[in-house]
Amino acid sequence: VTSTFDKKYLEIGFGMGEHFIHQVKHNPLSLYIGAEVFMNGVANVLKNLGSANGNFLIWPDDVDLILAQIPSSSLDGIYVLFPDPWHKRRYLKKRLLNDTRLASLKDKLKDGGFISFASDIEDYFLYVKQLFIENGNFIIQDKDYSIPHEDYVETKYHKKAIKEGRVPQFITATYQKKGS
Repeated sequence: VTSTFDKKYLEIGFGMGEHFIHQVKHNPLSLYIGAEVFMNGVANVLKNLGSANGNFLIWPDDVDLILAQIPSSSLDGIYVLFPDPWHKRRYLKKRLLNDTRLASLKDKLKDGGFISFASDIEDYFLYVKQLFIENGNFIIQDKDYSIPHEDYVETKYHKKAIKEGRVPQFITATYQKKGS
């Protein structure tokens, strides 16, 4: 990850890219890495950004394949907004945020970096909140989970959740290395 940018962020599963595009356009001194497996979302981001300010990279594949390439303690923040909830019990291990992936993401965060997570699925949200609490390295910022992180842009999935009567919830947890 190039060091010519003030800050570096990763957005995992950016969907159609509404949030990602906004961040790239409004923060030209920061680098945004977007990981998305669905080509419609990748195409939408590329169509809307063109070359922008040269402050973004797209990874059109499984995020686990790029995580190993991101240096430890290099990211200022990670966004995981409305990931697939994998409702059925037998698929719960496929959820994007779990113990294993949280450990991997934690390694990539700088001390004081954050993970912002959003979901409209109550049990998934509570599970991720508990992951942050049990980990011991994360401090949950705002206890009002109806308020998104600063500079948030409503996504297609956020709008769909509201239309279908589900309540989007947001949590931002700041990483603190033990002993900091």
